[in-house]
Amino acid sequence: MSRNASASESCWFGFAARHGHNFHDEPATSCFLAKTVQVEERRNAYSGRRSFPRRRYFLSLRDAKQWVEQSRTKGSQWSIEELPSLAISGAKTSLIFTVDAEVAPSSRTPSRISSLEEFGEAIGEDSISCYVCPRHRISPAVLPFIRYDSWSSGGDHPLYWTPLASRRTFDWVLRMSSNINKAIQREALRHQ
Repeated sequence: MSRNASASESCWFGFAARHGHNFHDEPATSCFLAKTVQVEERRNAYSGRRSFPRRRYFLSLRDAKQWVEQSRTKGSQWSIEELPSLAISGAKTSLIFTVDAEVAPSSRTPSRISSLEEFGEAIGEDSISCYVCPRHRISPAVLPFIRYDSWSSGGDHPLYWTPLASRRTFDWVLRMSSNINKAIQREALRHQ
């Protein structure tokens, strides 16, 4: 993930970079289905072929659309997709796990882990990306998940967005969050 340019989005960063961002580990207290937003740009090359997509991630649809409007150039085509994500939260910090593929991950869920850092290290897999953000920046997902494709009327007019049903599934999030919430509950009861 490349760091997003907007000030409101600069508050989240990759899990691997956590020590450079004053990350403080804390006990996990909740786990839920969340929503992150992926922006994909494709360009119409002069030869008529499409270029490889360039992707960025945001925590809100509003921020994603605002970034697209500031970044678009002639010949660019954009799509925005709301992605099912897994959020594991403590009192002040959340970890957000996203899958940057159509295929759900096969990651096993840890059963005896209590802190955010332990979850981040245990769930890591090639198809799963993990980010860190303040707890107040991520909320349980409001359904449905939508994909938006852009079209332009030319010039400096704002883009129009066509909403479509997302093809992404979130079974993997529900399966993992169920197991993680059980682990969080066991740990909380152990410390009572």
